[in-house]
Amino acid sequence: MIRTKQVLTALLFFITVSATAGVNIKNGNFYISYTDHDLARFNGMEIMRTYNSKSSEKGLFGIGWGSEIETRLYMIGDGHVLIKEFGAGSPNQFSPAETNEALITQCINQLVKAALQNEDIENNPAAINQFRREMRNNLEARFRKWLFYTDEGLLKPPVITEYSKWESQDLGYQQLTKTTAGFKRTNDDGSYDLFNNRGLFIGRYKADGRLVYSISYNAANRIAQLKDKGGNIFTFTTNKDGRVISIKSRQGTSFYWYEGLALVKTKDIANNTYRHSYDSSFNMTGIHYTNGASMLIEYETTTFFCKKVTEPNGNVSMYEYKTFFDAEGNVNDNHYATLVLSLPKGSVKADSAYYEYEIRDKPDGSSYIYHFIYKKNSELFEELNNEQCEMPDHVLKANMKHLYTYNSNCIPVTYENDTILVKAEIDTAWNKASRMLTTDKRTNSTKEKKITYNSSGNPVRMQEDTVTTTITYSASQKVTRIKQGQTELIYKYDSFDQLSTVTSTGTGELLFVYDKEGALLRKESKKGKATADVIEAAYNRLEKYIAQTGILFDY
Repeated sequence: MIRTKQVLTALLFFITVSATAGVNIKNGNFYISYTDHDLARFNGMEIMRTYNSKSSEKGLFGIGWGSEIETRLYMIGDGHVLIKEFGAGSPNQFSPAETNEALITQCINQLVKAALQNEDIENNPAAINQFRREMRNNLEARFRKWLFYTDEGLLKPPVITEYSKWESQDLGYQQLTKTTAGFKRTNDDGSYDLFNNRGLFIGRYKADGRLVYSISYNAANRIAQLKDKGGNIFTFTTNKDGRVISIKSRQGTSFYWYEGLALVKTKDIANNTYRHSYDSSFNMTGIHYTNGASMLIEYETTTFFCKKVTEPNGNVSMYEYKTFFDAEGNVNDNHYATLVLSLPKGSVKADSAYYEYEIRDKPDGSSYIYHFIYKKNSELFEELNNEQCEMPDHVLKANMKHLYTYNSNCIPVTYENDTILVKAEIDTAWNKASRMLTTDKRTNSTKEKKITYNSSGNPVRMQEDTVTTTITYSASQKVTRIKQGQTELIYKYDSFDQLSTVTSTGTGELLFVYDKEGALLRKESKKGKATADVIEAAYNRLEKYIAQTGILFDY
């Protein structure tokens, strides 16, 4: 519904290696991701790296590049812990249960000493006090300085006692615990990551302890090997600067070359060569392929926002960024817009897409998208969201208004457009509708739908006018039967609890076929395609119907 990036139309495929590029329409960041190794069909994982023009991080694949395996933990002297996702990503901040003012003061004293040693501030009371105030009042600046001076060797990581705990809400609820061997980060679903005492990422596991993958390092603390859940081994070779120069797997070997900090050339497992060029600020300006084609990227001269991308097929995308100002005449970082012009090769007329966002702050310090506008050529979509629920009160699409209201739990209780009015009575035990009235404003006729739930909150009976729908479940709350009028569907599951067949009484059986990883391959019937299509249509219709236990955002 709301987009913050524009993905370029070209997907560049060379044998088993793929790349996807795009531009973030908020900050003008050009990005491109490469999958160098993909062992999904061997019950394994993929090795993917992503370049971001707005990133200045120096990772395993050079400046601006990041990957999941570069996730790193950093200990801060004030008691916080940071985890940089994908190496080049935004820091995920973990806070201790209680703020330790003495520790914060000690941390700031260490930062002052390091800043003086590095000649970043003058050695006088005024400069030192100003620096102290900034470090105390600006948490992000404090983190940034601590990481910088630690990297420069002017500070040492703090000593942390075993069983210390931290929490974060940055990426959903996560808990971090200090262990003898390092750190354990536990996600809300029970899955967890492990880091060693140096903060290096050493493993990812499912909630039941099953391995997703583990990472080992050599004596110089450089990545050496990755082993995934399928027993697949990825072997890494690095240069003297710690940059990856090769990755070997059962698929083959990929190679990487550098000039200084920049990754300038790669060769994939199928021997395709890619050359990367950059400007003096390490913004990627070109990707040159074996077949002679190139992707060219241009940037604004002051902001370094991406302004133009020419794809290998000749299609051109241009980006124009709009700035808004607040009442005092300052740039409003919470209000921005971007016009995207797309010009296919050989065309003289560009398609246009306009995106505008207005962000507002809430009393608790969080923020939400208050106003969103999207124009595609002459078509307009507009959305106004409320503060409490961060959900739309007002939507304009195709010249039709859509209006919503909510209860105190942010469950929609009314919906209205030009032709209908829907009112919902909410079952507070499940936050789902127990009764819905839909009025056709043109005929002034009203339909009533009543819904009854079982003790697990799943619908077991739906009564809409004269039509009754009943749903039966297994002990594990899997649907086993749906009956609506003359239509009856019987569900059966395999030993992995995956849906294996849906039988339509009097019609036939729809079979669900999976690959060895459990991904659905196809649906078919022994009676042929026509029968499969009939049963699948009934299956899709009834699945959608029983899922409608409230007012939908289906504008």
